[in-house]
Amino acid sequence: MEKAILLGVAAVAPLVIAPLIGTRVRLHKRTTAAILAFAAGTFIAALTFDLFGTAFEYGGAAAASIGMLLGAAGYILLNQLVFREVRQRGRRGGTLLLAGAAIDGVPENVALGTTLALGTASAPLLLAIMISNFPEALVGSEDLRQGKESSKRIFLTWLAVAAGLVWFVPLGAALGDMNPATLAAIQSFAAGAVLGLVVDNMLPQAYEDGGRWVAFATTLGFLVSFLLEQA
Repeated sequence: MEKAILLGVAAVAPLVIAPLIGTRVRLHKRTTAAILAFAAGTFIAALTFDLFGTAFEYGGAAAASIGMLLGAAGYILLNQLVFREVRQRGRRGGTLLLAGAAIDGVPENVALGTTLALGTASAPLLLAIMISNFPEALVGSEDLRQGKESSKRIFLTWLAVAAGLVWFVPLGAALGDMNPATLAAIQSFAAGAVLGLVVDNMLPQAYEDGGRWVAFATTLGFLVSFLLEQA
C-alpha cells in the first residue's frame, strides 16, 4: 500500500510542480510540444510491453484485444462528453486542460497500479505519466493565469486534482488479488484507454504546436522507454 501511494505521488508530482512554473514562466509552444511528443512515445512503448503484452500473456489474444478496443472507446466517449460540457459552459482552454488531466490520469494511474500488482512497477510507464503531466499542467496554468485567475487558486486547483489521482494507483495495485485472467482484462482495457489518450489528445496537440519535427521527439521517447524496459 505504501509503495503504491509513493508511486502515485511520484506520478502526479508534475501536476503540482508545473503550475508553480506556469504562473511565472511562459515556455515556447515548440518546447512543450516536444515534451508532449516525447511522452507519447514513452507511453506507446510502455503500454505495448507492460500493459498489453502482459494482458496478452495472461488473458489470451481475444480477451486482450476486446479489452483494448473497449478501453479506447471508453476513453474517447468520456473525453468527448466531459469536454462538450466544459465548452458549453464557456470555460477557457486552461479549464479544458485541467479536465483533460483529470480524465487522463485515471487510466494512467490505474494502469501503473496494475503493473505493481504483478510484482514490479513499470518504470517506463511511470516516466511516461510524469513527463506527460508536466506540459499539460504547465500550459493549463499559463492559460488560467491569462484568464485572471490568481496563482494561489491555480495551484490549489491542480493540487486537488493531483491529490485525487494519487489514489488510483493503490486502486490498481489492489486488483492484484484478482485472478490473472481478470487482471489481464483490466490491463488491456487500461492499455486501450491510454492509447486513446495518445492518439486523440497528445499527438494531435504536439503536432499542432510543434509541427512535423515532433516525430523525432516521439521516436526518442519510444526508444528511451524501450531501453528502460530492457535494462
